Order: sequence, then structure tokens, then C-alpha cells
Amino acid sequence: MPTSTILSDNGVSSGTTGIKTAGGDDGTLILQTTNSLGAATTAVTISNTQVTTLANALPAGSGGTGANTLTAESVVIGNGTSSVKFVAPGTASNVLTSNGTAWVSQAISAGGDYIMQVFTTPGTWTKAAGLKAIKVTVIGGGGSAGSPAGSGGTSSFGSPAFLSATGGGGGAAAASGGPGGVGGSGSGGQLNASGMSGFAPNQSLPGCGTFAGSIGGASAFGFGQAQTQPTTSTGPGLAYGGGAKIAFGAAGGGGGAIEYIDAPALPGPQPYTVGSGGSSPASSGGAGVVIVEEFY
Repeated sequence: MPTSTILSDNGVSSGTTGIKTAGGDDGTLILQTTNSLGAATTAVTISNTQVTTLANALPAGSGGTGANTLTAESVVIGNGTSSVKFVAPGTASNVLTSNGTAWVSQAISAGGDYIMQVFTTPGTWTKAAGLKAIKVTVIGGGGSAGSPAGSGGTSSFGSPAFLSATGGGGGAAAASGGPGGVGGSGSGGQLNASGMSGFAPNQSLPGCGTFAGSIGGASAFGFGQAQTQPTTSTGPGLAYGGGAKIAFGAAGGGGGAIEYIDAPALPGPQPYTVGSGGSSPASSGGAGVVIVEEFY
């Protein structure tokens, strides 16, 4: 190990480390080291303006960057005990993004894309590349009215089903009055709702008084409007999942459910069913629906 000696401004002794004042009275300090051959190397220069210069970059392990210069207009990235790395701006409008292992400059992803698919017949939904999440809405079929009266079918998504909605109950003829078909119900969703029950003759509808005719029930979330006018006529259930009506009988609307599902929870193609409207010779219910909204 070389010894340290404070030297005059005449130079550094061979084989030693020393500090000398360079230039006489200008206040500059120079730390020089010499090797065994007597060659001197300037290690540190401290001027009277307090600007410090190192002959070699200070390693990251000693609190430095390990780099002699910092690349202009670039982001400095830590690299353990090795020299720091740099990420250049790249193309205009690029953003600093993690690829899971490193930071890179890349164009903004074409995120925010949205696709809505409306299914009115059973089938299979397939997950597309880049999908982040989906919102699924299912509405059961509306019930039919008449004699005999049939209930609407069940709509669902997934196997086993992530969510489902039963159809509305049928509304049988009841000339002397009586209850209408019961609305269907949703299950499995983050939001589940029942369809409106049908209103048969001489029933009182809150806020509307007593009806001599009947009103078919609306489906959940207002998809299938209530079949109402005129109240003494016959009318099929409306899309989607509305309950049918006849002069003296009214069916219930289909239930509904809504669920948000992250893409990782969808390992493969998912089957879905679409509930048909209840069938009757007099007046059939509105068919249900499955709506898949895709977010990328």
C-alpha cells in the first residue's frame, strides 16, 4: 500500500499518494497517486469554484453511478451494484412502461378499446387476445299469456355458469281477476334483479289505480317494456324478456343479472344460453338476451 504525503506544488514523490496545490495561488487542489513505476495519475481535482472531478467514475457500490456521463434526456434506471442504465425517450408520445422485468420506452398501448356483442341465440363466446375484462348481462325470457301459459327460458353465461337469469312466469286467463305471472330472477351476478310480475284484470297498480285489462311484466333493468296498450288487447312480450298479455291474463318479465369478470378468470371458450320466450297460442313472451361487453 502506498503511503500518503502532503507535497508542495512542485510535484508528487515517486511511489506515494499526495495532495499538491496546482497553479500556486488559484486554490485548486489535486489528489495524485503514483504507481510503482512512479507514474502519477490525477484522481481528484477540487477547484476554487467547488467543482469536483473524478478521474474514474464512482462505482454504484460506493454511492456513485458507475458512469462517466449521464445520457442527455434519458431516464436513469438502477442496476444493482453495476453502472446505472438509461432509457432514451424514443418516439414522440412514448411512455415509460414496465414489461414485467425492465422499464422501456414504448408507444401507448391501444387500450380502452370496447366491443359489445349481443347474443339472441345460444352459442359459445371466445376470449380474444389482449382482453382485460368483460361485463356480462343476462336477461331471461318473458312468460306467455293465455291458456295454457308458459314460462320463459333461462339465460346464462359460462360453464359452470358465472351468472344466470330465469324467465318470467306465464299468465293464465283469469276473467274474474287474479294474480299475473311472477317475474323471473337473476343470480350469480354482482347485480341481480327480478323481472316485473304481470298484472291481471282488476288488479291495482301502485300509483296508477285499478285496471280492467292486464299488463305484461317488464324484464329486469327495463330491457323488455311492459306490454300495456290497450289494456284489454292481446300483445306479445317485447324484447328483451318482456311478459306477454291477453285481455284477461298477463305474464311476468324475465329476471336479469350483471357481472364483471377479469380475463384471467376466463381460461377458455364459455358457452351461453339464451332463454326463449314462453310459448302460447294466444300470446308469446319476449326472448331473453346475453350481452357481452369486452374491454381491452
